[in-house]
Amino acid sequence: MKTQAFKIATALFALGMLPLSAQALTTSTTMTVSTVLATATASISTPPTPLNFGTVNLTGATYPLVVTATSSIGVTVTSGAPYSIEMDLGLNSGWATQPNTRAMRGLHGTQTSNFDYFMKNTTTGPAWGTAANAVTSVGTGAEQIFAILGEYTLTGLYLATSYSDTVTLTVVY
Repeated sequence: MKTQAFKIATALFALGMLPLSAQALTTSTTMTVSTVLATATASISTPPTPLNFGTVNLTGATYPLVVTATSSIGVTVTSGAPYSIEMDLGLNSGWATQPNTRAMRGLHGTQTSNFDYFMKNTTTGPAWGTAANAVTSVGTGAEQIFAILGEYTLTGLYLATSYSDTVTLTVVY
């Protein structure tokens, strides 16, 4: 076979069909390069219901009187994306007897009652807050439900009125 190939090349050279100098054969193709940025998404898929401590009968109460209530929040975050749920001090924290304490303010505007929120249905450990005291998790792509436990302690007589506050929850991802 080698001999036959040589004869064909010689014949092509003799006919002037084979170039005198060797040229490299090349082929080319194009490739499109693009940058894909993957972004995580997050949503509050189930907003928390109002946390209602209900009506407290103070007649004959023994102090301190601890009152609790629960709510929950549902969050959906892209699978694998870390996130946190932060809770601020609320609109009435400046009215509290301690500046960094959550407080419900009475309808009359002067009386306050301190309260707090906790996570995981327990009042042990730090109160739910921002940064280091935020609830942290990793997204699954499906809704994740987090319990909110509210607690306030009555330590004496309070003006009979409705008390309320507004607290903001923020999902950081």
